[in-house]
Amino acid sequence: MQRGVEARAAGALLESIDRLTVARNSATSENDRLLASAALGASFLQAQRLQEAEQALGEAYAGMVGVDKGRVANDLGNLAFARKDSARAKEFYEQARTLGHPQAELHLVASLNVARLSSKNDRARMLGDLLPQIGQVQDRAARARLLLNFAQQSSALDRSGLAPGYDAYMQAIREAESVRAHRLVVEALDALAQLYEVENRFDDAQTLNQRALKRAVNAPVALVQDILIRLEWRQSRMLKATGRLDDALAAMQRAATHLESLRQDLPIEVEGGTTSFASLLRPIYVGLADLILLRQSGGDVGHRQTAAIEAINVLELSRQAELQDYLGERCSVLSATGGNQSVPTGTAVLYPLVLEDRIELLLKWSGGASYRTVKTSAATLKRLTADMADGLRSVDNDDFMSPAQQLYNLLVLPVQGDLDAAQTNTLIIASEGFLRPIPFAALHDGQKFLIEKFALATVTGMSMTDQTLSDRKSLSSLLVGLAEPGTAVDKLEPSKFMGVAQVAKANLRSLNLADSKTVVRDALRLPGVTDEMQSLGQLLNGVRLLNDEFSVDRFSTEASTGNYRILHIASHGIFGGDASSSFILASDDVLSMNGLQSILRSDNLKRSPIELLTLSACETAEGNDRAPLGFSGAAIKARARSVLGTLWPVVDDAAQKVMTRFYGEFVGNQSGKAAALRQAQVALLLEPATNHPFYWAPFTLVGNWQ
Repeated sequence: MQRGVEARAAGALLESIDRLTVARNSATSENDRLLASAALGASFLQAQRLQEAEQALGEAYAGMVGVDKGRVANDLGNLAFARKDSARAKEFYEQARTLGHPQAELHLVASLNVARLSSKNDRARMLGDLLPQIGQVQDRAARARLLLNFAQQSSALDRSGLAPGYDAYMQAIREAESVRAHRLVVEALDALAQLYEVENRFDDAQTLNQRALKRAVNAPVALVQDILIRLEWRQSRMLKATGRLDDALAAMQRAATHLESLRQDLPIEVEGGTTSFASLLRPIYVGLADLILLRQSGGDVGHRQTAAIEAINVLELSRQAELQDYLGERCSVLSATGGNQSVPTGTAVLYPLVLEDRIELLLKWSGGASYRTVKTSAATLKRLTADMADGLRSVDNDDFMSPAQQLYNLLVLPVQGDLDAAQTNTLIIASEGFLRPIPFAALHDGQKFLIEKFALATVTGMSMTDQTLSDRKSLSSLLVGLAEPGTAVDKLEPSKFMGVAQVAKANLRSLNLADSKTVVRDALRLPGVTDEMQSLGQLLNGVRLLNDEFSVDRFSTEASTGNYRILHIASHGIFGGDASSSFILASDDVLSMNGLQSILRSDNLKRSPIELLTLSACETAEGNDRAPLGFSGAAIKARARSVLGTLWPVVDDAAQKVMTRFYGEFVGNQSGKAAALRQAQVALLLEPATNHPFYWAPFTLVGNWQ
C-alpha cells in the first residue's frame, strides 16, 4: 500500500490507483482493507474521479473510528468542496477537527480547510489564530506542510496577507530542509517564486526558481516531476523575456517532456473550476510551438521547414488534449490517435496559431511544410471573427463581407504562394479557439469565396483523423429524422432545449410550464425533414426512421447492428461548450454523446466502422468557441470517420438541396466528401436566391475528407 501512497504524492495517479486497488482487494484483515480503501479514495479524489472517490472513502468512513476516521472525514470534506457543496464540506472538516488531537496535524489541516471556506475577513482572523498553533507542532515535516498551506491562503487574501505569507513560506523551507524533505522544499520554493512572479519581482522569482531546480536534482525525478513542469515553464518564460531564446526553448522542452510523462495522470478538471488543459497543457504546448518558430525566424528554408514540422507535432498534442478536455475523458481520444499523419498529393493542412502579437500560419502538404508570420494582435483577430460570425447569421445584409476579406488577407493570402506551388485542390483547416465558429468557406479574396477555390474540411488534428479510403459501392445508410417533436418535449424541462436557436428566441420565462412546452414544440418543428428523408431515400440504400419511429431504443437497435456505413440524423441537436451540454433530440428522449457512444460500441461497428455521420439540423451554440469541437467529439463517440454538420440553423429548402447534391456526388459520382460538399455549396452559391453564405456556409465537414 505504501508504494501506492508514494505514487500519489509524486503525481503518478494511475499507478497509485492500480496499486491501491490491488492492496484493497488482497488485504488480509478488515483494518488493512479499510486503510487501503481510504488511501484509494484519496487517489481517486486527486484524480478528480469523484464518484469513485465517494464510494471508496464512504466505505472507509463507515468502518473506521478515531483519527483514521478523521482523516477520511477530511478527504470527504475535500470531495464536497470539489463539488462546490460548502455546507457539507464544513460538516466533514468539523468532524475531522474533533477527531484530531488539538496539537496534531489532522486537527490543524481541518482547521485550515474550515478557514478556506470562510469570508476573507474571517479567514484572515482564523489564520492569525492558527499560526501559533502550527508553531507548536513537533513533527517538522508536518509543520512545514501546515506552514505551506497557511502561506498559500494568506498570500491569496490581499496585500496585507503577503508579509505573513512570505514569512510562512521561508519558515516552511527551513523546516523542510532540516529534515531533508526534498519535495516539500521544492514545493515551497516553487510557490514562493510564483508569488514573486505575480508581484513582478522577476529577479527574485528567477533566483528562487533556479534554487528550486537545483534542489530538485537531489530528489528522485518521479517524486517532484509535477513541480518540475511548473519550474521549467517559469524558467522558460523568464528566459524568453530576456531574449535568451535557445535557453528558453530548452527549458520549455524539458517542461513538455515532464508533462508528457504525467499527462495521463492529470485530472481533466482541477480545483477552481478550470481544467488542466486551460491552466497547464495548452500554455505549455503553445509556448513550445511559439519558441520553436521564433528561434528559426529569418532562418533558411530547410531550417524553417523543420521548425514548422516540429511545431505542428506539438500542436497535435495540444489538440488531442483539448478534445479530451471537451469530452471530459481521455480514453476515447487516445483510442482514435496514432493514425497516418501524412498529407496526400493535392491536399494541404493549415494550422493557424494565434499568439498575442501575431499569427503563425503553419502549412503542411505532401512535399513539405512551411510557416508564415503575420503581425496582428489576437484582439484584432477575435473582433474580426466575431463580426464575421454575426454577419453570416443574417441574410438581410452583407455585413460579413468586410471582415471576411480582412480575415482572408490575414489567414489565407500569406500562404497562397505555398498552396499554389503545392497544386492544392483540397484545404484542411486545423483551427482552434475563436477561429472555429467561422466557416473558412466564406472567406473572400475580393473576387471569390474560398469555397470557389478549394474543397474544404476541418480537423481537430491530423493525429485523430482516419484517412483510410472507403469503398463507396457498399455504403448502406440509416436515415432518421424528426419533423414533428415527440414525447421528449413533454418529459423534459423546456430549458433543456434553450441552446436550440429557435427555442432560445422564445420568451419562456413569462409562460407557465404547459404553455412553454407548447412554444418549445412549435419551435422544434422541422417540416422540411419529411421531404429531405424522401429525397435521400431515393439516393441511399437503407432504412428510414421518421418521427415516432426515431426512438432511442429503435435507433439503438438499428445502429448497433453494424449494417450501416452512413448515419444521417435530421433532427435538432445542440453542441455546447462540453460534451455534457451536447445532445441530439430523438422522438422520446435526448441522445447524449455518451449515449451515442454506448449505442455504437458494439463489436459489429469495430469490424465495420461508420464512414459518415451527418447531423443535418444540429447546430453549435452561438458565441461558444469550443462548441464546434462537438462535431469531432461526436465522430469519436460514434466511431465515425467523418461528421457533416452545420454551424447554425439552416433553412429547410437549402438543407435539402445541399444534402441531396452532396450525397449524389459522394455516393452516385464517387467524389470525395470534401469535393462533394464543395459541389453542393457552390451550387447554392450560384443561385441568386441562395447566394448569401447564410444558406451554404454553415455546412462543415469534420474528419476524413476523402
